[in-house]
Amino acid sequence: MNPDISRERENASFNLEILTNILDGGAEKTHRRREIESLVISDPDFQHEDLNFLSRSERYDAAVRKSAQMILKLREYGISDPDEIYSYKSVVKGVYQEPFGVHYVMFIPTLNSQCTTEQRKKWIPLAESFHMLGTYAQTELGHGTHIRALETTATYDPSTQEFVLNSPTISSIKWWPGGLGKTSNHAIVLAQLYTQGKCHGLHAFITPIRSMKTHIPLPGVVVGDIGPKFGFDEVDNGYLKLENVRIPRENMLMKYAKLHALSAGLKAFTTWAANAGIEVCRMSCGGHGYSRCSSLPDIYVTFTPTCTYEGENTVMMLQTARFLIKSYKQARAGQQLTGIVSYLNEPQNRIQSHSVSSRPTVVSINDLASLVEAYKFRASKLVEMAAKNLQAELQHSKSNEDAWNNSSIDLVRASDAHCHYVVVKLFAAKLSEIGDTTVHSVLSTLALLYALHGVAQNTGDFLQAGLLSVPQLTQISQRLKDLLSELRPNAVALVDAFDYRDEMLNSVLGRYDGNVYEHMFEWAKRSPLNHTEVHESYHKYLKPLQSKL
Repeated sequence: MNPDISRERENASFNLEILTNILDGGAEKTHRRREIESLVISDPDFQHEDLNFLSRSERYDAAVRKSAQMILKLREYGISDPDEIYSYKSVVKGVYQEPFGVHYVMFIPTLNSQCTTEQRKKWIPLAESFHMLGTYAQTELGHGTHIRALETTATYDPSTQEFVLNSPTISSIKWWPGGLGKTSNHAIVLAQLYTQGKCHGLHAFITPIRSMKTHIPLPGVVVGDIGPKFGFDEVDNGYLKLENVRIPRENMLMKYAKLHALSAGLKAFTTWAANAGIEVCRMSCGGHGYSRCSSLPDIYVTFTPTCTYEGENTVMMLQTARFLIKSYKQARAGQQLTGIVSYLNEPQNRIQSHSVSSRPTVVSINDLASLVEAYKFRASKLVEMAAKNLQAELQHSKSNEDAWNNSSIDLVRASDAHCHYVVVKLFAAKLSEIGDTTVHSVLSTLALLYALHGVAQNTGDFLQAGLLSVPQLTQISQRLKDLLSELRPNAVALVDAFDYRDEMLNSVLGRYDGNVYEHMFEWAKRSPLNHTEVHESYHKYLKPLQSKL
């Protein structure tokens, strides 16, 4: 063990095992998670060469092999609890992805949420037994976030009670779905429904794309892999062109399901924050953070797409904004709102009655509860501002769409403020559930740091709302430095509490023992370019060149 990192751990002021238990949801869950992780790590079937040194085809092959073995092992061990399955899968794949990913997170959940009872009886057993391997084909070559503009068509033929699916244009070819290229034999295809020449909007259709016996593409189906990407080398993101593909009427998913407005905003808020954090970590490691041995490049390229998954983040924020504006109007009309938007019920002028100069300080920068209130009022003011600006635009714009687009900056700001309030509020609320005083103390400091950092990043909003005085800005800057100093002795222990095994992180820089330089050198020596002392290119090109000069 590196003595520097040992010293860091010894300086921790809290029992990190208690914090690990809190993160896992209890000591029993921590114990069980570690049992499951050990099952994978000790299993020779899951030992493999470093994927960084394999070709893309080899990486895909290895990923399919591990996914198939994982399914059999889960059944062999009788692991059926969703949390335990997640733990097992997390160790198997590490920081990489698997070709079956969309089958788990989109295909089966969509069947569960949108199938009728009769459809569920037919499709769910096939999907859960992996006879059906599915993907979710929404995005097209020419249309991603703007799903209402999707061009794939499903035309109903009443004479045969079938839907005829087509990709009528080059831009209508389905593009990007994970597992579509080579793995899946079915896809849930989003298409515009046409009956008797009239379009009835988007609907979802269970579409066979490959034979369940031979895996050969079915007639009328043109399907393949879209090629190398920024990351996700193990996943066969694919294209799908449909040419008069007929499916039975009962293959249309019949049950209505409603992408939740508030969770859309939180998805955008958290993925933006995490994406920025990954880049900060990479740069903090200097040049070594650029090496694949750090695992940071893999983490970055794996996580970056979450900002555009099933809707670009700005559009996700606008979905939340639509809900917030609707809620604001309801509150102004006298309706009592409930849940996380209930703060919009409160009078908007409760702080506006005095001038800034005569008003006492509203926010206590050392009190988390006071900061939560400040975030709440900031969100309320920005929602109000966005609603009023939208109303003004509606009076001058030619259409509702133009008014909405012209107000989008204010609307996104309002959504971001709302999501920020929710996160700070939940962080503060969670602290009340922690009984251990030392863990409570360090997490309270962390929560205060997070809340004050958000204030510092958005001082304009808090000043404009009259929640801060100008002298407080200097106080906040100093308080942030003090909080960082307080947390510094616990930095390594806080990270340790997440309890990620070295085998999961696969990072030379993030390894538990801290012996990074020795292992960076060992990792580099395993590069395929080092298998020979003199590479064949020397004899083929460099030596002939030198002989001619």
